[in-house]
Order: sequence, then C-alpha cells, then structure tokens
Amino acid sequence: MALSRRLASVRGPTIMPLTSELVLAAQSVMRTFRVPGLFDAIYAATALNRDDERKMLSTDEAYDRVAGTTRVDPRTYRP
Repeated sequence: MALSRRLASVRGPTIMPLTSELVLAAQSVMRTFRVPGLFDAIYAATALNRDDERKMLSTDEAYDRVAGTTRVDPRTYRP
C-alpha cells in the first residue's frame, strides 16, 4: 500500500486546546528529555497526557528520548 494511502488511514486528527497545563508539561518535557523546540515538546506532552496509546507519528528521532511514548515512523506505518 502506498505511503499516502497508509497515512490517510490514520484516525482523524483531533484538535485539542493549548492549555497552561499543557505548556507547563511541555516545558518539563524540554528539560527532562532534551527536546529542543517548544512545538516538539507540546506534541510530546500531548501524547503523554492526552493519548491513551502515547504514540506519535513522526520521523524525528528526538522523540525516542521521551520515556513513556512510542514514535511511529510514517514511512513504515502499517494500520
């Protein structure tokens, strides 16, 4: 199956509000796991705090340092 089809089969995105609690969690992720950017830290904090499976779809290996999450490479994703 082509990559674009596999990615299209991913559950629909959910828009989640950016709360002060999430920003504080992101700051903690930045310090604890050496995640370099705020956007990346927010993504990781969201996975940790709001996703039951704690999975992130990304090619960025920096997420591999975030304990408690699983990074799924979209190039190898199989639904």
